[in-house]
Amino acid sequence: MARKKNKNAIKLIRFGFMALIIALVFSVVFNNLSDTTYAFEVQDNGYGLQVSSEKIGANDNKKMLFNIENMAPGDEYAEIVTVKNSGKESFQSIITAMDTSTQGKLLFETLEFEIREGNANGTVIYDGKLKDMKDITLCSLSKNKKKVYYMLLSLPTGAGNEYQNQNANFKFIITADAK
Repeated sequence: MARKKNKNAIKLIRFGFMALIIALVFSVVFNNLSDTTYAFEVQDNGYGLQVSSEKIGANDNKKMLFNIENMAPGDEYAEIVTVKNSGKESFQSIITAMDTSTQGKLLFETLEFEIREGNANGTVIYDGKLKDMKDITLCSLSKNKKKVYYMLLSLPTGAGNEYQNQNANFKFIITADAK
């Protein structure tokens, strides 16, 4: 009887040890995933809004939009963003820039942002400070249609030394809403 209790105790210890190892593996995996941030928050509201992006030039840094290091005054970085309606109803797509920085807001409040329809020569949708980009209507989209946008982020040429070693973290909230 004592041997049976010892075998059960050993099995229980082995089970506990395996459960601990599995919990540690999941903890490491999920902690690493939470450090990854993406530039879009898509609020599709049941309309079938899909958003994708494409890198332009040397700005192919990870999977994030505008993941830029050592930006200097006068630098410009462009990205292509596609908004698609894969749903059954037409909707308006609206974009907002939201600061997600845990540090100061100095750089976020200074960055300039431009959105053009199609390409660098397309119709201007927005041209101003990134911090002021709130509830900007990108377009109305019928079902199974898509639109492409050229987005340009820049640091003004007059930016001084106070911007050295500064960070800006932000996301774009793209929302589908009734026309």
